[in-house]
Amino acid sequence: MFAIARSEMTQLVRNRLVAASSLFIPLAFSAVLIFNRENFGGTPVTAALNRPGFRSVIEARMERDEPEVLSRDARARAADAR
Repeated sequence: MFAIARSEMTQLVRNRLVAASSLFIPLAFSAVLIFNRENFGGTPVTAALNRPGFRSVIEARMERDEPEVLSRDARARAADAR
C-alpha cells in the first residue's frame, strides 16, 4: 500500500514539474532572445526581432512620409513668400 502511495505522489510531482517546465522554458528562452538581441547580430533572430512589425505603425509611416511632407512644406512656404 505504501509503495502505491509513494508512486502516485512521485507521479503527481513529476506531472507538475513537466507542466511548470513546459511554461517556464519557452518564456525564459524568449526573454533571453529579447533582452540579449544585440548579442545575436546578423542572425535570423535579429532580423525577426527588428522587423517593422515590432515598431509602431506611426513611427514607420513618419519615416516613410517625412521627406515628402518636408518638401511639400518647403514648397508651400516658397509659394507664400511670393
